[in-house]
Amino acid sequence: MLASVRRALFTLVALSVACSGPTEVVLVVDSNLAVPAELDAVEVLVRGPDGIETRTRQPLGQPGAPGFPLTLGVRPDADSIGPVDVAAIGLREGRPVVRQDARLSLTRGASKALHLYLLRSCVGRECPGETCAERGCQPILRDALEPWDAPRPVPDDPCLAVPYDADGDGEPTVGCGGTDCDDEDPSVRAGAAEACDVPRDEDCDGEVDEGCVDCVEGAVEACVTSCASAGTRSCAGNAWGACEADEVCNGADDDCDGLVDEGSAYEETARVALATDFRAARHPDLTALDDGFAVAFDLATRFGDADEAQVLVARLDAEGAPRGQPLGVADRARAPRLAREGGRLAVTYASCPGACLFVELLELSPDARSRVGDPVRIANDLQLLGEPRVAWDRDAFAVAFPVPSGTRVAWVDAGAVLATQLIPTPSELADVASLDGRVQVVFDGGRELFLAEGNRTGLASPSSLGVFPDVHFPAIAATPAGALAVFHADQGGQTSLLAVDASAVTEVGLGSAPGRTPRGDVGPGPALARSGDHALAVWVGPGTELHYARVALDGTLLEPATPLAGAATGVSVTATDDGFAIVWTSGGGLAGGSGEVSFARLRCPAPM
Repeated sequence: MLASVRRALFTLVALSVACSGPTEVVLVVDSNLAVPAELDAVEVLVRGPDGIETRTRQPLGQPGAPGFPLTLGVRPDADSIGPVDVAAIGLREGRPVVRQDARLSLTRGASKALHLYLLRSCVGRECPGETCAERGCQPILRDALEPWDAPRPVPDDPCLAVPYDADGDGEPTVGCGGTDCDDEDPSVRAGAAEACDVPRDEDCDGEVDEGCVDCVEGAVEACVTSCASAGTRSCAGNAWGACEADEVCNGADDDCDGLVDEGSAYEETARVALATDFRAARHPDLTALDDGFAVAFDLATRFGDADEAQVLVARLDAEGAPRGQPLGVADRARAPRLAREGGRLAVTYASCPGACLFVELLELSPDARSRVGDPVRIANDLQLLGEPRVAWDRDAFAVAFPVPSGTRVAWVDAGAVLATQLIPTPSELADVASLDGRVQVVFDGGRELFLAEGNRTGLASPSSLGVFPDVHFPAIAATPAGALAVFHADQGGQTSLLAVDASAVTEVGLGSAPGRTPRGDVGPGPALARSGDHALAVWVGPGTELHYARVALDGTLLEPATPLAGAATGVSVTATDDGFAIVWTSGGGLAGGSGEVSFARLRCPAPM
């Protein structure tokens, strides 16, 4: 409560309850400002017609101090009833924060009420000759006062809780009747100049940077394209054009058309021939390591017996040079395949103790120098019909292989088979890929190519990718939208690629397939590797000539069939950070002569 301080024509009287007197005005002071963060005291000033002032101050927010609303009585000490000037002043640390004034005359013999509000919307607002109140600047004179016993009005306008001019630029906010469209920034208000530095409406006219000149006509500057490549943009009509870049050969999509290095030809570098002293090196498979490559292959150890072979893994440096002696993986085995992810590396192969009945998987050290544990023998239908394939699937190695009852997929980790799934569709060869926990298995069905997807808890029924004459040796690479698959079709026919997504299967002819030998054999099969937004297909065509073609993930041909080597008997490809690496076998084969394993890298030509 506020207390009286000294005698004058008008006396301030503290009130604890509503009271009435013969002649008086009860001041009711209220506020929507926070105590004590915004107000810590209220001062009331009363000036009578004789000019004598009476003041009293009430601290706020202290122990025992009253809170809003504060009440105070004003009574005459003489016959005069006015006019009387009354002011309520809100203080913070002794400095005025907000004020409301009133001029009135008392009513003889009546008790009237005068409500004064210290509002947040009045903080910083000047009202020359008037006072700031609920509806902005209003006259100081109060002609009629309510009876003291009338209900106290409570202002409910939400703008009363908003500072009149929060940023101090002299303009109130638009939402509360002013012209400032950003009352937190003093540089933004009606009549301000457009700065042209950042896109915003400084003068609150509803237009952004009108009249600003963005650039000098004909100027060119560096920029970053929508696909994060380095580009340039030009100024035309006082505005910058789109950021554009020309496609260059660098393994990236520079011009943002979704194609990588289109119009550029990769060149072969670092060809290395790894001669052997054995009659035949077959079934090569290549994967990248942290500082080089690992290549697996089998070597025939007995003439005339295709199953009597030894599986080896050789280590190569980044340019294909051999590192030490190959690691012996398994005897009486064939058709090895490698899979690597992070620090995990494994090789799977057909185990042939008399006949190729089993599939085994052996984990290797990350640098391919040594074996890790013992091989895991994967149970099957006691007759392996084709070569196994392997891919890393989130947290285990997924191995796919054809058996008499269909195509089996097994997940192996920590020396054990975690799960198996059977696709009950007969096939001659299956390949497996995985991306983001989605396993994909592509397999041939004689004259039809199939794709099955799922995970270790279940594979969906296979869907047909199309009917082709005499399909052989499918290989698959997973893509974000679906998959790419490459295969041979028909005797003397095509090597084709399929781009598969949720809505379509697009076939692209790459080149001629190798056809059948006089004994009716078909092969070797093609290989496929994806690197980001493009992929490389490699295959052996007629006359054992090795070819490659580069494609986008939608099947667009980026680089047509290009010859690489002759007399190839098997091929594999893997992605690198700047292109692709290829390994292939050639030479005399099982009929005699020395076999050879060769390595080459394909990448953009070195800058001139």
